[in-house]
Amino acid sequence: AAVLARQGLARPQDVPGLVWRHDGGFVRNEVHTQPGPSAPLDMTLMRHPEAYDIFCWLTSRGCPYHCAFCTERLGSPRFTADPVAKVVDDIAAFKRFGRRWYLWICDALFGASRTRLAQTCDALQGAGLEFLAESRVDVLRPDDVPRMREAGCNMIYFGLEAVSRRSLVALDKIVDRPERHRRYVEGARALTEACLRHDVLPVFGVLNPVPGDGPEDLAETLELLDGLSTLAARLGPAAHGIAPCFHAFPLRFDPGAPYEQHSAELAAAGVRWSEPPDPLFGDRYLTHASARIGPDAAEAFRAAVRARNSASPLVQQRLWRSFPRPYVEFDA
Repeated sequence: AAVLARQGLARPQDVPGLVWRHDGGFVRNEVHTQPGPSAPLDMTLMRHPEAYDIFCWLTSRGCPYHCAFCTERLGSPRFTADPVAKVVDDIAAFKRFGRRWYLWICDALFGASRTRLAQTCDALQGAGLEFLAESRVDVLRPDDVPRMREAGCNMIYFGLEAVSRRSLVALDKIVDRPERHRRYVEGARALTEACLRHDVLPVFGVLNPVPGDGPEDLAETLELLDGLSTLAARLGPAAHGIAPCFHAFPLRFDPGAPYEQHSAELAAAGVRWSEPPDPLFGDRYLTHASARIGPDAAEAFRAAVRARNSASPLVQQRLWRSFPRPYVEFDA
């Protein structure tokens, strides 16, 4: 409110489309008009676009899933995809620079529509661009991987987050049915093998411990990661010298995430999180998942996840190609 007042907007309720906090909750103002189609990709305002190695590129907004920890729907309440014609025009704009850009496709869920995935891959085919994309192990299918590889994909980031049925239900990643849990775990295995066979680096994000976790939940995650790691050894040369990678993150309790609506219930169950000194820019992190899993156990688990990463030079080269380089994000 103070920032708005400095800009002459003392009444946040008068700002169309604003999401703001009031009396401990979030208020979402109605928008005056629905957003139109995204503007064409335009790099003419950049002084030295050739200096960038990576372009973060969006072809859709929002996500049809609503995980308990995710704030995606605060900024994009509905899932919408850019017209295929715009995707084609964007790719043509990249090609006009006459160099091989690395595209970080930042769609919250690449492959939410298989038709859409096929159209995007067809548009990228032959463009000479490499890219990575993000998806879920119960959304992307193994037979999508060859098509993505032919289009230039060399890495897929999967938000695995957890493995045990209890943990996944707690995160609202799956509904509490055995067949959904089985599909999730089997999807991780099948996609890992498909990625390795087609020279696409599979990278898995892990959020354990999550609220309610016990040692058995953490052990189940490590067991699956071990199984995924052994796939590379079993495939031998067919794995192209790469192996799955695992990134372990502490679970964030971001304001506005669904978790916030259950904070009293979680606290009563022994779940604890940090409170940042700066309420506007600080981050809140899970500190105690349960009475049995505190900060020390959590950090030991994350270290165990990282220890399972491959030392393959080919893996390291691909990671260096895609992450720690200058990049610019286009979110028109």
